[in-house]
Amino acid sequence: MASFGSATVHVARGLGQPVSDRPLQTVAEGLATHVAQGAAPSRRRAIALPSTLWFTEFQVPPRPSNGSLPLVPPAWQPWMEDNIRPIGIPVTTQTRYISFQAAMNLRLPGEHTGDWHEIGALYTNAKYPSVAKLAGKGCSVDTTRSLGKRGIRDMTHILEERDLVEPGHGPVWVANHYRAIADFAMLDRMKCLAPPQPTMIEVRIVNKYLDTEAQVEHLLEHYLRPLRNQLNRREQKAFDKWLPTIVYD
Repeated sequence: MASFGSATVHVARGLGQPVSDRPLQTVAEGLATHVAQGAAPSRRRAIALPSTLWFTEFQVPPRPSNGSLPLVPPAWQPWMEDNIRPIGIPVTTQTRYISFQAAMNLRLPGEHTGDWHEIGALYTNAKYPSVAKLAGKGCSVDTTRSLGKRGIRDMTHILEERDLVEPGHGPVWVANHYRAIADFAMLDRMKCLAPPQPTMIEVRIVNKYLDTEAQVEHLLEHYLRPLRNQLNRREQKAFDKWLPTIVYD
């Protein structure tokens, strides 16, 4: 565990190769220095430090199921030093897009939903780099059969502002938070975790990602209920038991 200021970095151990505390401490110190030295406001928002940072993917090299993915050229800034890099951003299309945790931590101006662990989701250890997970056609999770291109938007300018990719290499297609939650729901089905209780999008998680009753109803009406159309009869029975549990709380 490494500490700086009021923030603490907890190192999740037991996966992949062990990582010493010193490299992570250097990463943390570099991030803190970058903020303290008065970076531009958009940069500060990009690496705003929560009170506790969980670097859960730092020890696990990426293992793409379909071989090596072509990546958008990453950006690099001096504050990143030698230990931290932006997460790898694969080349995307509107039907093969960034989803899951990376998407939950990317938002357009005025959006306040989603997750708030940008550092753990969008930056990676340089020694064991990770790549943003894709969903859609050709991926293990594909909700395009029921949702098409709904909620998929070009977020190239956001990734450029956050120093995640070099300018001029878009578009980068990313799921909005509703679509990412729907992909999590389908991932639960793929893992046979939906019946009787899902683990990734149980009601408390939905209410962590979404803030209002109207947002939860929008998720249900436009993203979750349509998923039923691509399930078989047995899966639909489990889905029908689970869906009423997703309510505003």
